[in-house]
Amino acid sequence: MKWLMGNPFTSQDNPFAIIHEEILFNRNLIIDLQTSVNKLVSEKKEVFLSPEETRKMFTPAISKSTLIRWHKKSLVKRHIIGGRVCYKLSEIEQAAKSIQPYKTRGLVETKPLLQ
Repeated sequence: MKWLMGNPFTSQDNPFAIIHEEILFNRNLIIDLQTSVNKLVSEKKEVFLSPEETRKMFTPAISKSTLIRWHKKSLVKRHIIGGRVCYKLSEIEQAAKSIQPYKTRGLVETKPLLQ
């Protein structure tokens, strides 16, 4: 039991020293991963909108049932965060390009969908 003498975290014969080195290595890996993730998140901050905010983006404002119908048709994707429904701004903007303008009594509305 020569590893009990001296500093227990420097001897290669000490199993605790080996475990300690592995813990330090894994800790550094976690810190590096966390830094990378934080960098990626800060580069692309995603804006989430409530259903009400999403509805008001369109001209004229769409109804709640229209938003639900678009979700069911997979035209817009909803995200549930903390039990609340949200929509990504980038996805709404993308979907607005593919959604046809509203039709009113057979006439096509000429106003742009997004304000």
